[in-house]
Amino acid sequence: MRIFHLIGATIFLSDLSFTTAFPASDLIEPIRYLEKRLWLADLPPIEPTIPGGVYHQRDQVLINRLIDHGDGPYCVLALLATSRGNVGDQDRWIGWPLGNATYRYKGENKCQNFKDLHKMIPNQVSSYQVTGYCECEFFDKPNCEDGKFRAFNRADDSLRIHGNNDILESYRCWTEMHMEKAGSCLVFYGPTNLRRELTSMMGKSNLDGDDVKIKPPFTMATISKDMMFLDGPGSKLRCYRLEPATIVEAIVVRSCSCVFYLNDDCTMPLSNPQEGDFSVGNAGWDIKAAKGDYDKVSFGTLRSFTCGPPYGVSSYTRFWDLPG
Repeated sequence: MRIFHLIGATIFLSDLSFTTAFPASDLIEPIRYLEKRLWLADLPPIEPTIPGGVYHQRDQVLINRLIDHGDGPYCVLALLATSRGNVGDQDRWIGWPLGNATYRYKGENKCQNFKDLHKMIPNQVSSYQVTGYCECEFFDKPNCEDGKFRAFNRADDSLRIHGNNDILESYRCWTEMHMEKAGSCLVFYGPTNLRRELTSMMGKSNLDGDDVKIKPPFTMATISKDMMFLDGPGSKLRCYRLEPATIVEAIVVRSCSCVFYLNDDCTMPLSNPQEGDFSVGNAGWDIKAAKGDYDKVSFGTLRSFTCGPPYGVSSYTRFWDLPG
């Protein structure tokens, strides 16, 4: 019986003569508007008013990685009311003043007031860190007035001792590589005893010189700053192949920052949640060595690398300071 009622209703409606015609746009446009609102509901604004950062977030793994390793070439700024050793403290702001691969923020040379980042850091910053291809200037007053100092891949854990403690209120950052300061990049790789081999082969007189030579089973690559990029500074980095006959269990890098890859064309970087992309190197000396079977397998899969001007805070300015 219901089927006959439905059929009858359908015929009745089809026989009605509507005197008013509704334009299709009157129905389609509201649907499109609603669809657009639903689609964009969970997305951040395309042009945020302030740079992205972590402050109240409790992702301690991410926070530790940004403090210990930065974010590769991306500009990372850390502002803390205490020291970097107390990075768990909530009175801090750590973020990307110029954006990164996933966070689109156009902060080039844009003045940023501390009060808009975190209400507890104006006139409270006692330590800071700047890493990546950028330089930042810090100011005593809001709106970037009364400049105090600039920082490029630098950290200070005690402004209380070195000056400018609890007075900073704003900053400005811009893209910078300081190519004029870049020296020749040295990359060594080989079996576990690489550091010991380097120690025995390099005398103190030429320890940090460019005339260092090393023999198999170890391999060395020298990359001048002119050979880092394909088409000049800021363009794509050149891809270099690792010697396939060399067993890679340790890597030592001087005066550059290198990322290592799992394939031959430098498109699949080795990475982990603690350190991000597998990179080695800064303005000084740096070393990475396999510390277990898992590391040895990971190191053994490396096939290529790229090297650019150094980024990151240098912990070892001399070869002799390297651990191992």
